[in-house]
Amino acid sequence: ESLRRTLKRRPDMFEKIPLSKADRKLVDEILAEENAQG
Repeated sequence: ESLRRTLKRRPDMFEKIPLSKADRKLVDEILAEENAQG
């Protein structure tokens, strides 16, 4: 949940930091969720 909040506030941060495959998958899922909600 904190990841979701950080992602909303600082999406650029996730472009810069290397993420593990699992984290990347989680970020992708959150982004897809946000996009689906409009």
